[in-house]
Amino acid sequence: MIGSKKKGNLWENRLSAWLSENGIKAWRDSASGGGNREKGDIGNNINMTIESKAAKNIKLMDWWHQVESSASKHHNSPVLFIHQDRMGEN
Repeated sequence: MIGSKKKGNLWENRLSAWLSENGIKAWRDSASGGGNREKGDIGNNINMTIESKAAKNIKLMDWWHQVESSASKHHNSPVLFIHQDRMGEN
């Protein structure tokens, strides 16, 4: 069984790679919202705050409010990616 932090990091890496493969300059922010830079999990060149969640139980409204609040502070658009456990790789 994989720990939740490790699972989140793995998902963030996969998501940033997928975005990059599809024409968006993206990288996993190792600070995951720390500091004064972007406040999302995935840094990017498209002026969006990107949060990614990998979890067994979906907390859609909690997560949406988190990314929406962060995006508002940075005057950009919120994006939320969710990967539910046992969902598969695609």
